[in-house]
Amino acid sequence: MEWELRNGEQAQKVIARCQDTGQPVPPHILDRPYPLETWIWAWNAFHKLSSCRQIGMGFGGIPITAVYQYEERNGFDPEECYELECLLCAMDEKFLEIKAEEVKSK
Repeated sequence: MEWELRNGEQAQKVIARCQDTGQPVPPHILDRPYPLETWIWAWNAFHKLSSCRQIGMGFGGIPITAVYQYEERNGFDPEECYELECLLCAMDEKFLEIKAEEVKSK
């Protein structure tokens, strides 16, 4: 996830440019890390729920109420809810850390 947050946008531009020009995509982009197949569901939830965060002077965390609604809508059992909440908390923490670094560096 960290690689994607730090490099994903730029990588997509490079891929598009390579496709437009017929050039090969650089190996460091092709060899980027991907989430394990068993965690794709959490990765997808993170991306869907990221649209619920407050944005003002900076980025806010994903509201827990949005997480609860997502879990209910998708029929998660209590164990799955706990697992998703733990994963989302860790992912959101890293996301906010990276966004704070980006703001500081500007």
